[in-house]
Amino acid sequence: MTKNELNEIIDSCFIHLTVMKQHYTKPRNYSLDVIEQGNLDQINDLLNDITNGIELGGFNELEARYIYEDTEVLWDEVSQTFVS
Repeated sequence: MTKNELNEIIDSCFIHLTVMKQHYTKPRNYSLDVIEQGNLDQINDLLNDITNGIELGGFNELEARYIYEDTEVLWDEVSQTFVS
């Protein structure tokens, strides 16, 4: 995979993770349940991984694949809870 392709994957993940983080951190009348808090923690960890990877000069294919797979699993679960 080229560096540009890896960057596109990471950019897409960053956007999805940011949207999910905003969903979980918006003001609400109740606290996050255990699963939601776990998802938010994983989202924050992945965003930190992306930030650290950028600071270190980029990602190899394996790192990008793991970030992508984790993001997709979260997106499949979390995006179903978005209110239209």
